[in-house]
Amino acid sequence: MKEYYVNLFDEKIKIEDNFILNFSKILLNILDKELLKGNYICEISKNDWSNKKPESKMIFLANPFFTNPQIDLKGIEYREVNDPHYWKAEYHDINDNSFLCCKYGDYGY
Repeated sequence: MKEYYVNLFDEKIKIEDNFILNFSKILLNILDKELLKGNYICEISKNDWSNKKPESKMIFLANPFFTNPQIDLKGIEYREVNDPHYWKAEYHDINDNSFLCCKYGDYGY
């Protein structure tokens, strides 16, 4: 299984395999492309926002997406959030409630 890491300042922290196994495969594909372009993971999160959906799983990239938005993926919503309090943009897999989000750049929120 491929390993993923959160880059927190000068430290790399391995993301648990279980988190990755339960994350959207489509969004992992986009994540891999972003990592190849030089973006990096700065944060992950799991939340239980409501009992209507499965627990949300979120991966945050430090920089805006380096790859062009893919807006034609079945079951995936792309949205420009553009709110510095939250993040710049996101992909959401509506089937398993995974999110791949990007921030504004190098710890800029």
